[in-house]
Amino acid sequence: MTRPRGRPRQYDPDTALDAAMRLFWEKGYAATSLTDLCEVTGMKRPSLYAAFGDKHAIYTQALERYEGMMRDSMGRVLMGEPELERALTKFFFAGLDLHFASKDAASEAPQLGCMVVSTAGAVAARDEVVRERMRGTIGRLDGLLGERMRQAEAAGQIPEGSAGPRGAVAVAVLHSLSVRARAGHSRRALRKFARESVALLVGGAGERQGG
Repeated sequence: MTRPRGRPRQYDPDTALDAAMRLFWEKGYAATSLTDLCEVTGMKRPSLYAAFGDKHAIYTQALERYEGMMRDSMGRVLMGEPELERALTKFFFAGLDLHFASKDAASEAPQLGCMVVSTAGAVAARDEVVRERMRGTIGRLDGLLGERMRQAEAAGQIPEGSAGPRGAVAVAVLHSLSVRARAGHSRRALRKFARESVALLVGGAGERQGG
C-alpha cells in the first residue's frame, strides 16, 4: 500500500484567514506580531508563510476578505430594496452589525468599527500598497452608493442632480458610524444616528429642478 506523500494540512485556509483578519481588526497592524498570528491561526511560521506570505501579505489579504464581507452583507441590502429610505437604513444597520461584530442588537460584542477605517489609515501613511487598497475600497463604496442614488433619482425618490453629492455623504455617514462605534458609542445611539442621517439623505424626495 502506497502512503500519501507529505503531511496533510492541519488547518483550513479560510478559517485561518478569518482569525488573522479578526486579530488585525482588533489590535491594528503594528501591534499584531507574527507570534500572535501563529497563535490565532494555530499554524507554525513556515506553514503561515507558505499559505499566506509575510505579515504584510497576510494583512492585505485580510483587508480583501473584510471588503468581501462588506460587499456581501451591505451591498446586497442596499441594492435589494426598491425604496431608498429602507435600503439606506438596512445598509447602515448592516454596517453596524460588522462594526459591532454581531447581528444581535443586544450583544455586548466589542465595537471594532470598520477594519479599513480603524486599521488601514495608520498603515497607509507609509505604505503605498495599503494606501492603494484603501483608495480602492473607498472608491468602490463611492461607486456603489452613487449607483444606488442614481437609481433613486431616476425613480423620483430624490431631486434631480443630487445623486452624486448624496452618495458621497452616505459614504461619510458610514465612516462616521465606524469611528463612533470604535469610540464606544452604543449600538442604540448609532442606530438613531443612522436613521436621522437617512432622513436627511432622502429629504426633498419628489422635488424637481425648476419646479
